[in-house]
Amino acid sequence: MRAPNHIAGGIVFTGTFASFWNVNIFSDWVLLLLTIFASLLPDIDHTRSTVGKAFYPVAKWIDKRYGHRTITHSLPFFLVISGFIYLLEFHTSLENIFLTFFFAFLSHLLLDMMTIQGIPLFYPFKRNPCVIPADPGLRIRGGSSQEFIVFGFFVMIMSFSYPLFQNGFWHTYNNQFATIKHLNSSNRKTEKILEVNYIFTNNSNQIQGSGLLVYSDNSKSIIWKENQEIIEISSEAVLEKLEFKESPYPKIYQEFEFSGITIDSLNSVFNDGLVIYADINSSQTFFFGGKESKETNLKYALNPKLKELMKKDYEREQTIELKENEISHKKQLFKLYNSQKNQLLVQKNDVLNSLKFSDISDYKRENLYSSLKEIQKEIEKIKPFENDIPQLENELEIYRKVTTESAKFYGKSRILRLAKTQENIDKYKQEASLYFNFSDYQPSENQEDEAGYF
Repeated sequence: MRAPNHIAGGIVFTGTFASFWNVNIFSDWVLLLLTIFASLLPDIDHTRSTVGKAFYPVAKWIDKRYGHRTITHSLPFFLVISGFIYLLEFHTSLENIFLTFFFAFLSHLLLDMMTIQGIPLFYPFKRNPCVIPADPGLRIRGGSSQEFIVFGFFVMIMSFSYPLFQNGFWHTYNNQFATIKHLNSSNRKTEKILEVNYIFTNNSNQIQGSGLLVYSDNSKSIIWKENQEIIEISSEAVLEKLEFKESPYPKIYQEFEFSGITIDSLNSVFNDGLVIYADINSSQTFFFGGKESKETNLKYALNPKLKELMKKDYEREQTIELKENEISHKKQLFKLYNSQKNQLLVQKNDVLNSLKFSDISDYKRENLYSSLKEIQKEIEKIKPFENDIPQLENELEIYRKVTTESAKFYGKSRILRLAKTQENIDKYKQEASLYFNFSDYQPSENQEDEAGYF
């Protein structure tokens, strides 16, 4: 079979089977070139082939010693050279070259088995040609019009299958069902964070948007939107649209165990990521979420900041002064609100009392009703005052407290990092199996997530 068919067939074959591992050979020019090279490589035993001309001395030596369609078209040669490529990938930073090479080289052998001549697959142990299918009339004759038909078929398959190559087999398959269960299935099979587009109805409210999948199981999915909002889609929601594909971001989550660290160190751990969970205990009272506490549990929190109740300082005194001014202003507004409302209620009561007299004229009664309507409109214009003064006074009391020593924090957490640059990817991957202790990193085993997949 000629080179164009081997190239086209190799791309289709490799692209299709590599998609089962979510590898897109079109996403990296190295993988595409490797696909083309490996799909032609067995013909290095022929000096007039495309790859034989490129490596003429090697091709001449192989052709002279073994002949065409012998050693380089055999299963032992295929296994040996594939093993070499596997070791190359294992000991270098190259990714997916073994998978790409394996299927591209295999495609050449399979296509040559479909020709009249076939190939000695078990050479040098057996020289009998292996063919597919057994009937010679159904096999392809080299250089005939059959090759042009096969080439056209490969090109057509390639054009229709590009979305499959791009999204991967399992993503393409699971997208056809668009359910929480299939979204979770795709999430388990990929090393990248999934990007999800959704439209669903929950309690008669339609919610739509897109974001990154940060958690999934068969009953719910949690989406991290770019506007820093967290959306939960449960299996009970009515799904109208659920599409997903791989994002550029790898799944990098870090496990931290911290013991006796300061609040600044703890906040630096939580920075630049989504806290999947965190169990926090402290030796001193700290301030978080409007509450004073010595312990808290976080779940799906975006860059949470804890505040320590420290000794009085200039910044703290400023905060106290601002709180006092805010409370004073709120009290004045509350007083004004009640005064306006009470005045209108008195006017309304006077009008109602006047309407009780039976000897008033119809004209006056009509005027009183009109006045009553106007008073009611004015009452409705006064918006209800949100009385949060007690909460503000409670916060002020917390800020006024004085501690004698800095708080020390203990606990563990899991954080999903969103690495947007290669520098951050390398940094987070290096730290992925480490934990934070006394402001230093020490080795620790990764914990498996028992509830879902990230």
